[in-house]
Amino acid sequence: MKWLNLALLLSLGLVGCGQEAPVPFTWDEFRATAEQDPINGNYYYDGDQPAPDLDGLRAAYDEYLADFDAGQTITASDPGDEQALIVNLANGTSDRWADGTTVTYCVSKKSFGAQYGQVVAHVEAALGEWESTGANVHYTHVVAEDGNGCNNRNSRVTFNVRQTRSTSYYAAAFFPSYARTSRELLISTISYNTQNLGPWTLRGILRHELGHSLGFRHEHIRPENTSRQATCSTENTSWAALTPYDSASVMHYPHNGCAGTNTGDLEITALDGEGARALYP
Repeated sequence: MKWLNLALLLSLGLVGCGQEAPVPFTWDEFRATAEQDPINGNYYYDGDQPAPDLDGLRAAYDEYLADFDAGQTITASDPGDEQALIVNLANGTSDRWADGTTVTYCVSKKSFGAQYGQVVAHVEAALGEWESTGANVHYTHVVAEDGNGCNNRNSRVTFNVRQTRSTSYYAAAFFPSYARTSRELLISTISYNTQNLGPWTLRGILRHELGHSLGFRHEHIRPENTSRQATCSTENTSWAALTPYDSASVMHYPHNGCAGTNTGDLEITALDGEGARALYP
């Protein structure tokens, strides 16, 4: 994840104070914030949200535009529901792994090279923290698949982890309902430079991204977040709530007008744990 292009934000009046809420992004502006991965073909927008192709990106824009209401906060699928961690909805149902599923993954030795050991340790630690919340979901690293075949065509694992050279995001992931070719955890080379990350660590960023792999959406898009700027995100409202709103959630952006209260690393909070147990009892 990474904030939107600064030049674009300045052009839309999102930087500074005492300014009126900007108009929605145009399609061309929205598309300009997205980066297409050359291998899996996904477009990544709003920091780390994937769309499977250009048609999917356009659909995401159309949903964003439909939900945008003259600077008002985005409403939830059920505006009367005041409960959040929030889960993605796929065809109207919670986007989650089936009960009893063991989610398997490989880490590409070829793409990470000298960073391979570091990445393995951080991914395992971040997943271990989600499992330690008591959520009934299990991840297994299939080390035997870490060789040249660790890619998005490998059907022997649920997802793969590989390196990119993106400058638009630190890392990006997927939701459980996505097709195998889109189920990749991408880690950019810019995430190894601690000067880029500010108070965050690579492990903290992976806690966030692997939260997406469990089905969780960004916490800052909730209507309870009345302090955020109208265009803090460009996401749709296809989600359902699990716990009360948590401005310090590991799934909440603190930057870019999103009004998050976490000024340190991205940590799993007590409410995040409640949400994980509610989705995976």
